[in-house]
Amino acid sequence: MLKKLLLLLFLLTLNAFAQQPTDSTSLQEVVISRYHINDSLLNAPASIGILSQVQIQRNNLSDISPVLNTLPGVFMQSGGINTNRISIRGIGARTPYGTNKIRAFYGSIPLTSGDSETTIEDIDLEIISQIEVIKGPLSSVYGAGLGGAILLSPKLSSATGSTGRITTTHGSFGLMKNTIGYSLNTQNGSLNLSYHKLETDGYRDNSAYSREGVTLAGELFRKGNSKLSYFGNYTYLKAYIPSSVDKGTFENDPRAAAFTWNAAKGYEQYDSWLGGLAYDWQVGNIKNSTSAFINFKENYEPRPFDILAQDTKAWGARTQFSGDLRLGKMTTRFVAGLEYFNDGFEGSTYANLYEDNNGQGSIQGNRLTGTEQQRDFINAFAQLRVQLARKWELQAGLNYNKTQFELNTVFPEASTFSKGYGYEGIWSPQASLLYKPSSLQMLYASVSRGFSLPSI
Repeated sequence: MLKKLLLLLFLLTLNAFAQQPTDSTSLQEVVISRYHINDSLLNAPASIGILSQVQIQRNNLSDISPVLNTLPGVFMQSGGINTNRISIRGIGARTPYGTNKIRAFYGSIPLTSGDSETTIEDIDLEIISQIEVIKGPLSSVYGAGLGGAILLSPKLSSATGSTGRITTTHGSFGLMKNTIGYSLNTQNGSLNLSYHKLETDGYRDNSAYSREGVTLAGELFRKGNSKLSYFGNYTYLKAYIPSSVDKGTFENDPRAAAFTWNAAKGYEQYDSWLGGLAYDWQVGNIKNSTSAFINFKENYEPRPFDILAQDTKAWGARTQFSGDLRLGKMTTRFVAGLEYFNDGFEGSTYANLYEDNNGQGSIQGNRLTGTEQQRDFINAFAQLRVQLARKWELQAGLNYNKTQFELNTVFPEASTFSKGYGYEGIWSPQASLLYKPSSLQMLYASVSRGFSLPSI
């Protein structure tokens, strides 16, 4: 009897599964940055992680680290919203308090300084439509970032007419973020204006954080084959620094700040300006994107051992051509371009007299050192994609980098000196072989070279 009941139950289960309708869902193709030689993730012989706008806004909209940490091989350690270190497949993990060996762009504007330092955490998550992370050097297009590149795509309105939005986020330890946005989209152009303010008291002592910023972006002179894009961003930040503590303090009082940093009320404060213009046009099968940018940053950082004041001014330009060609019976696609970057730096340190300030925190004393640096480099790059057969593709690229520095010690006056450093041009090749057994499968092998620029 038991066997008959089990057999009947088994037959009923099979019947239930057989009667369920079979639903098929068509997944949308993942489109990657227009600066690649490919426009589809399935045709790119590289390890690329994509985060959509929905995935970006799934978190608390105040911190980018949990967003990036959803990607395999990417690790963003965060000592605070303003203190982060990004490593891609381990590259960058040995940098103490920042990110280097990884290049980053917001649209066509570099977020990486001339000494390879990258800061992306002060870009508001609500003005990003997509994050693309290239794991490993792709030197033939994005320069020679040893760990890879991070591409942030600006968020532009796609709805016709005027739209407005107000968002607010609240959380523990005084977290509050408010955002106001306005967009106008017409046939000939668009305007996107956003303001945000983020504040938190922090979990630890001396860890309060305050940031506010204004972003303006859009397009002008839209035509069938051309458009002018513009972008501007201003950010003000003041973030207190609790620094690190020993194991005993961490286990017994994890909210405590380091004694000297708490006594000095150490913090980081800066004003940052980003701006850029990009013109895109197409004639026949040839496309071009040319952009120019500026990046200014004034930084002031009282620390227990001194006070650091820095002023950085950067500017540059980039042009890139792409198109389709025929080499005999083979279909080919090419990308070629040139990038120039110029970065000027002025830095000084001052004595910090916080111990003589009656517990009121840092106060600036006499000047201790003064340094000026001028850095510039040029990248020339080219990449070719050749369809060898129906299922086989070959991609090859080359990047040439020429970097030079000029270092000046301007204070103390008794030990001033000036010296220039010129490095031989570096050739960075990249080659990939791709095999597609079906329309939804891909196998590839890739080899490329990367390097990191000297730090300050």
